[in-house]
Amino acid sequence: MAETKSKKHLPSSEAVRHKDILSPEEMATVLGCCRTTVYSMLRQNLVPSFTVGRLRRVRRTDVDAYVGQQLAASQKILPRGSAN
Repeated sequence: MAETKSKKHLPSSEAVRHKDILSPEEMATVLGCCRTTVYSMLRQNLVPSFTVGRLRRVRRTDVDAYVGQQLAASQKILPRGSAN
C-alpha cells in the first residue's frame, strides 16, 4: 500500500491568538490567507520579518500594523461624487 504525504495544516486561530512572535504559517492564519501569500508579502517587505537560524518570524504587532494600514488605505478610497 502506498504511503500518502500528510498535508501541512495551518495552526488554529485559537493557537495563535496570544502569541507575540509568529511563524509565516501562523501569520497566514491571522490574515486568513495561504502560506504562499505570506511568503510573497515577506519577500516584498510589506511586513517586517527576521530569521532565527533558518526560521522566519514576524512580530504580531507588525502584522496588526499592516492590517491597520490596509484598512486605512481602503477607507480613503471613495467613489467619485460620494464626498460632500
